[in-house]
Amino acid sequence: MTADNALQSPSRDLPRWVWVLLTCASLGLLGYTSYRAVAVPLTYDEVWSLNSYVRAPWREIIAFRPVGANNHVGNSLLTKLCWLVSDSPLSLRLPNLIAHAIYLIYTIALARRMRQGVWVLLAFFLLNSNPFLLDFFSLSRGYGLALAMTMGALYHLFAFRENAFSRHLFWNVIFASLAVLCNLSFLHFYLANAFVLLLLIYSYSRAWSEQWREALLEAAKRIAPLIFASLALYLYLRGPIRAMVEAKELYYGGGTGFWTNTVFSLAHATIYKIDYWRHDVEAILWVVIASLVAMFVAFVIEVHERRGSLRASPGALAFLLMIVPAVVGTIQHFEMGSLFLIYRTALFLVPIYMLGLAWLLRSVAKVPEFRKGVVGLSVLLTLALTINAARAFNLTHCSEWIVDADNRQILQDIATDRKGNQGPVTLRAHWQLLPSLRYHRDQDPAMGAWLTNPEGDACTAAANYCITLGDECGSWLPPDQRPFGEKQGCTLVRAYPISGARLWRCMAQ
Repeated sequence: MTADNALQSPSRDLPRWVWVLLTCASLGLLGYTSYRAVAVPLTYDEVWSLNSYVRAPWREIIAFRPVGANNHVGNSLLTKLCWLVSDSPLSLRLPNLIAHAIYLIYTIALARRMRQGVWVLLAFFLLNSNPFLLDFFSLSRGYGLALAMTMGALYHLFAFRENAFSRHLFWNVIFASLAVLCNLSFLHFYLANAFVLLLLIYSYSRAWSEQWREALLEAAKRIAPLIFASLALYLYLRGPIRAMVEAKELYYGGGTGFWTNTVFSLAHATIYKIDYWRHDVEAILWVVIASLVAMFVAFVIEVHERRGSLRASPGALAFLLMIVPAVVGTIQHFEMGSLFLIYRTALFLVPIYMLGLAWLLRSVAKVPEFRKGVVGLSVLLTLALTINAARAFNLTHCSEWIVDADNRQILQDIATDRKGNQGPVTLRAHWQLLPSLRYHRDQDPAMGAWLTNPEGDACTAAANYCITLGDECGSWLPPDQRPFGEKQGCTLVRAYPISGARLWRCMAQ
């Protein structure tokens, strides 16, 4: 048996109706993220990246100067290329929209490995139904690009499992490396991918030759791309990562545990941080525990039945891709004091888990006694995720940067409320709102003619307008008891329920 046909599986053409559903769903999802790329105001971090990195010289971006975790170098370079054409939101976010198209293509290609139309659709749905994940394809951040590269790496990893073609190994390493360059938190995925890839190469080595020396030599040839890529990443990233650690830039994360920080935050993110009931996240965590235990049992049985061949169980590979980041993150925390990944930094685990879940359901459904139960469970899962997506899908905001949701509307309301005041009109706002407000003010030349550059220190009646957030400046108090309120000549123009912002008029019109 040769290396290139060791585990080749017969290809099955999907029915036309499956292709129609996949195509329509992909176009619908791409249309959703495209509209959001235009409609959702630029977020604090996007404008920060734009000002600090995208507008910097090319060499400064590549060299990670100034030092900062906000420089997702792959995204910064591609965004700069688009910024040279236009600085509109759509242009700045175009790289991640293209990444979404790539992600969709590879999710279809990966889902096709389920062979049967129903399971193909289920896998595609699980990989694309998470509203939190979809957010990042509409933003000028590195996460969307890294997700697309991750999906490309996963496709070629599972393709290599079936057919040990060198091209699959090569492209797997390329995509995994690009994921790291688009977002450094995906380094955990790179390590997990490298570990599983080594296991596959070792598994294949038995089939390549009966002589262990020849098998070892063949394995060494196959592993060369991985060694080269790992060495290149190490040499390029060791300096910037060390500088970020010294500058205390890597401050976003959890300090208690992989389960309590990483898994909990992803469960919370999956429901888009919506409060359904008091124990909604805990219920999801119990489902995750049950599914992980079921994966372990089912995939161990599957590997055992195939005489210990890891290549025989795609679900086992997905399970390992989840376990390795948990082990690496825990070791890093106790040995180096690093924080556990949370929310967007752990985003790569979402498609891997969903992929493992799809393989689990398909594997268990092969047992006649369990088939009806698995079908019913799949229907309930699909229904629950559909309801959650319907609640979470929106054209106004991102759950991670919800504070910036109303910035465009706030500026429009000021333009309407100024009642002929030709300016200059001054605006004070909470510091988190300033970058986005300044960007959108500059995008409208007419507004820039009468509205001065927004400044900080919102709690003052000296400006014409002020924007507060939440309980800032006692906004929960009655109007006559606020630090600036009706007695000081300030009146509430409008409250914004999504962001929690409040617009105050602090002048005589």
